[in-house]
Amino acid sequence: MEGTELALLDHVTVEFGKLCIDIHHAMYEVVFAPISVHLQVLQLPKTWSHIQESFSGNLDLPDYSFSPQEYITQIGQYLMTLPQHLEPFLFRENPALSCALRAADEEYNNADSVEGALADVLLSIIAKGLCQAYCDQILSICELNNIASRQLAHDIGYLANVLEDLGLHLSDTLKQLITLLKLPADQYQTQSSGYSARYVAAIRQIRNITSIDKHAKGHT
Repeated sequence: MEGTELALLDHVTVEFGKLCIDIHHAMYEVVFAPISVHLQVLQLPKTWSHIQESFSGNLDLPDYSFSPQEYITQIGQYLMTLPQHLEPFLFRENPALSCALRAADEEYNNADSVEGALADVLLSIIAKGLCQAYCDQILSICELNNIASRQLAHDIGYLANVLEDLGLHLSDTLKQLITLLKLPADQYQTQSSGYSARYVAAIRQIRNITSIDKHAKGHT
């Protein structure tokens, strides 16, 4: 009898865990949906063509000449409002919700036992998803000229500042991309040494930078 009860309890626990995971995933998708919509503009040619038109003839511009584009400022503003939206649920003691979150994702089990700790974990999960989605969108861009590359680097830098204000951090991948996007084309081959070969090659292709090897072969 006792064994049957334990088996039944195990079954209930497993099913409860699955339900929590499904609900957490659905909640994440709802929260992340506006971010996904804003990131889609990276694939639109007009997002970058107007940059080229705005700075036509002015190729050697200082960094302060650039301002973050609307898509990334909208994402930043959205991120800054998330804590206040989460406050009624995750900044107050709620044992049932805490139990469900800990069953849904192992990261919540590492949260400190202080007010707002679970909200911090959720924000961290969203930030990681944002950085990955942003990276994927960037690597899917067909082509950027030097001005557009610097603009994109500035956009990433803006996101880094927003995340820092929230106590979060930019992913290592985006940190690499922002550096590669800002490198002068004529110094790309030498200064990109030490970065991920995948990202070095991808950004070189997006920026249409001819490698030294290819350039040399063209003259043999």
